[in-house]
Amino acid sequence: MTTVANIRTFRGDHRTAVLIDRTTPWGNPVRINGATENLITERRRVIEAHRLWWYHPDRRHLRKHAGLHLRDKILLCHCTPLACHGDTYADYFNLVEPFYERQAAETAA
Repeated sequence: MTTVANIRTFRGDHRTAVLIDRTTPWGNPVRINGATENLITERRRVIEAHRLWWYHPDRRHLRKHAGLHLRDKILLCHCTPLACHGDTYADYFNLVEPFYERQAAETAA
């Protein structure tokens, strides 16, 4: 199962963890506007923008490649326990990808 943890408080096995901050290919390309008055609303906007970016049909190859690196790992970011773009990755690998795999298997049967 893919999970998200805070990089500053994570005390688990780093061999099963992957950093997903902006210093890596897995960082959120959409930045929070720190000058905004409502950071909660801005965080939601940025995460939704990342979700739309991630699920765009042109990123199918990226999702497949990401599975090799992120599936069944602990994703480390600075955001968690607040909402994080890592939640999008975890939802995809834990819920969406298995759904499509089951659907494909049923269709092939």
